[in-house]
Amino acid sequence: MVDPAARQRPADISEAEWQHALRRAGGEGNAAGLWPVALHGFAQLQAHKEAQDAAVAENRAYLAELRAATHSLCVAQERELRQRAHGVLRTHAMLAHRLLQV
Repeated sequence: MVDPAARQRPADISEAEWQHALRRAGGEGNAAGLWPVALHGFAQLQAHKEAQDAAVAENRAYLAELRAATHSLCVAQERELRQRAHGVLRTHAMLAHRLLQV
C-alpha cells in the first residue's frame, strides 16, 4: 500500500480485528509493504484481485522497459569501449613502429 491516507483502520472493523490483521500482514512497517484491506463480499474481493492483477501487469511492463533500456545502454557502452580499445591498439602499434624506426 503506497497511499498513506489509505493506511487507516476502516470504521466497520474493531480495533482487535485490525491489530490481528496487521500482525498477520507482518506489522505496519513490513518489508513487503503489505496492508490489510477490509472487503465485504465476493464482488469486492474480485475487484481487489483485478486491481492487483492490473498493478502487477503494469509493474511487469515497466520492468520490461527498464530491461530493454539497460540492454541498449550496455550494448552502446560495449560498442564505445571496443572502439576506444581498437584506437588504443592502433596508437600503440603506431608508436611501437616509430620506436623501432629510430
